[in-house]
Amino acid sequence: MGTDRLAVGGAVLAVLLVAGSGVAVRGAADRMRTEEERPPARIQVSCSPAGITVSAREVAAGTAGVTLDVSTTMADGAYLVLDASAQGWGDPLPREPETWVRPVPPGDVELVCSTDGESRPGMSADVLVVDPDAHWRDASLGDAGCTMTGGQPAWKFGAARGDSPQAAVDALLAVMTADSGRAIDARDAGLGYPDADTQTWVALSGDGRGFTIDVVRGETGAPAYAASPNYLCGGSGKPPAY
Repeated sequence: MGTDRLAVGGAVLAVLLVAGSGVAVRGAADRMRTEEERPPARIQVSCSPAGITVSAREVAAGTAGVTLDVSTTMADGAYLVLDASAQGWGDPLPREPETWVRPVPPGDVELVCSTDGESRPGMSADVLVVDPDAHWRDASLGDAGCTMTGGQPAWKFGAARGDSPQAAVDALLAVMTADSGRAIDARDAGLGYPDADTQTWVALSGDGRGFTIDVVRGETGAPAYAASPNYLCGGSGKPPAY
């Protein structure tokens, strides 16, 4: 599972980068709700050949995103697709009920039970994600000092692991520093939910060049987090001399 999550790190980053500017406005409105009006912190989603069932049409995000209790009676190979705005992603439906936490930004999301990624009558439900506790961080990589070049080199450094995001990043930078002979610092870019399974950090040099780091929560029984270098920041688009 940890390897799969590393593979989708870039896709999750894209989701965070294109989240709408209206998130901050919606978050402020959500915080005005009283506790009596507060939506549930999780919803049940059930997929069957007859259609989709959701326990509520509104859900409050937590520190890691939106919590879904997912079950199905559909045949093997079916997916639950979370389609938020222009971006979306899906996961195979589990044989046994599972709890999923997904970094869906505040706003409208369409849940689709599907065998081919397409929405069919009765197989989709619209849910509103709200953020009454202001967990979602409405920032961009530019705010963190990283101007994306579009470059994604074939890094020679594999994933480094640690019991926390900071420990995993420190382990990665120790290897890169030993290889290059120069110290490298990195910090959390402050994107999306603070405890999301995939987080983005940035490492920048004095001239603005650097790279992003994907920090991914590992599977149960493995070291808690894995950190890997990903996209380039700034400069000419060539890798910095790390």
